[in-house]
Amino acid sequence: MLAILAGATSVLSLASLDESVLMAEIWRAIGLLTFAGIFTFIAFRPMTSPALWLIVIANKLVLTAAALGLGAGIPGALEAVAWDGALVIILGAGFAASLVARRVPDGVTRWRATERSRG
Repeated sequence: MLAILAGATSVLSLASLDESVLMAEIWRAIGLLTFAGIFTFIAFRPMTSPALWLIVIANKLVLTAAALGLGAGIPGALEAVAWDGALVIILGAGFAASLVARRVPDGVTRWRATERSRG
């Protein structure tokens, strides 16, 4: 939900931005909306795509590491550490929970059925 709000806010602010940052901010807004969709998919279908979990966690981990490397002197770095770092923890816990759920007999059945349907 927060990603949708952040993406919508970014889109609304595009008209007032300087041309020197416009493309980067368009990219950011689209990224926020894309991740809102991915987070929604993961929330409603947590056991169907472990690779998607890992891609998202890796993305947030790399962004956190990059922000840490840049340090507090760079505008936005501390905010990125806070937001993306929190997402690494939340997503990691969610992924771990989905792994545990897969071991539950009903979860295992659903996981295998999903894998078989993909061929």
